[in-house]
Amino acid sequence: MKKLNLLLTILIGLSILSCSSDDNDNTQTETELIIGIWKPVSELQVVDGVQETDSYTCGEVTTFTFLQNGNYTFTSFQQDDNNDCIEQNEYIISGTWEKLQANQYKLTTNFENINTSEIQTEIETKEITFSGNNSMTIFNDFDPSDDFYNISVTFERIE
Repeated sequence: MKKLNLLLTILIGLSILSCSSDDNDNTQTETELIIGIWKPVSELQVVDGVQETDSYTCGEVTTFTFLQNGNYTFTSFQQDDNNDCIEQNEYIISGTWEKLQANQYKLTTNFENINTSEIQTEIETKEITFSGNNSMTIFNDFDPSDDFYNISVTFERIE
């Protein structure tokens, strides 16, 4: 009986040790993956019925910043007639994010007009997928009957 108790104690001890948390401390959960500063690198779009992949104009300076507290900001730059990237300064774009389930996030976006201080709020559920720790794709709702629509934008982590 003493040997059986000793054997059970050893087996329980080994099973506890085998479940320790040293598995892979470098992996992030999906919720943690979104946290960081992201720049757009490409977009999949349809123009006049033809699907195209395009590099993101002004992607080096445009950023999507997701904070751990559930807030986010979007700083957008547009290309002017001289091909310079100029910050879009008509609106301040910010909001909150919340993970609903695997690959599903609720984004509540506030568009504050700089000139009128009017705020428009948009609430959307987006499919967001990750490829490793440094690539994120946001899929957009679209109407296939439109002449132009954006299907997805892929971002690269910069911080």
